[in-house]
Amino acid sequence: GSGAYSSRFAIGFGCASKVNDRVDLNAGGSFVFGGAKSYGGGTLDNAVVKAGVVFKLGKSTKPTLISMNDKKAMQAKITELSSNNNELQDKVDELDARNKVLKNLVAMQNERLEKIEQIALANQKNQNNAFSFFNISSLFSKMKASLIATK
Repeated sequence: GSGAYSSRFAIGFGCASKVNDRVDLNAGGSFVFGGAKSYGGGTLDNAVVKAGVVFKLGKSTKPTLISMNDKKAMQAKITELSSNNNELQDKVDELDARNKVLKNLVAMQNERLEKIEQIALANQKNQNNAFSFFNISSLFSKMKASLIATK
């Protein structure tokens, strides 16, 4: 950073780093151009450096932020899963199309079977009628023969 006050200019810097869940380090400094400044009864130095350590006590909680490496790994996994999901959806769509075709074929086969059943039932009915006709015809022939024989 930088700043100015009363014809003096200053620059500052700082940095911080998280070592682990419990320890943070930081450092910083500043420099005022133009030499030291008298203030009240003393003088202020024109250069300052500071360093700090933070050690966290108590129960450690998991951070909610993730590193860039973890983010990239998660994004790669999400991309892979999304691709797999799209492939599976394509297969499901293909199976749905095949299922529709098979349903149509089953419906057509059912119609054909119903027609064949109707033909078979009609044929059986005709055979039963023919059988009955032959039985009645045979009965009449026997009656006619017995009437002729009795005369």
